[in-house]
Amino acid sequence: MEGVSCSLKFRFKLKEGEAKIIREINESTGFFNEEEDETIEELATEHLEKGAEESGYSFVVAEADGKAVGFSCYGHIYGTDSSYNLYWIAVCKSQAGKGIGKKLMKMTEDRIRKDGGMHIYVETASKPQYEPTRQFYIKQDYLEIGRFPDFYADGDAKITYYKTFKKEGEKIIFKKKLA
Repeated sequence: MEGVSCSLKFRFKLKEGEAKIIREINESTGFFNEEEDETIEELATEHLEKGAEESGYSFVVAEADGKAVGFSCYGHIYGTDSSYNLYWIAVCKSQAGKGIGKKLMKMTEDRIRKDGGMHIYVETASKPQYEPTRQFYIKQDYLEIGRFPDFYADGDAKITYYKTFKKEGEKIIFKKKLA
């Protein structure tokens, strides 16, 4: 993953055996703990075994030189018409600061809209190390809508951000997937 800098491509399916690579990207950021690294690998494995619809986890993968350098993981919130969670977004440390995260976010939002999504929710921690993450969401037009004190640990709140594609007065026709 080191030194990848040529043209970026995106895909919407994980490749066989790629759960470990997704975990490695996640680990390389230095933001996540062991449990979180295990969790993203489990989500990717479930996606590979069951598919996006059955697992509830969809992925967008950024590739450079045929190698995964970033990913997002998102899913429809069950029981809602058009709300989605962005569970994860990460870019390998060697590629940070090159705009890949911004492009991943745009591709993820486009996929969510294509699937009929109108609202996206994302959560992060309040620890100082997550300040760049919080600023990233704000720069992508996400609005902070809630804080849950001491959620992750004493002094570490869960912060929830929200973005909608609905314009005031706009009539929304929801797409339903056929069984």
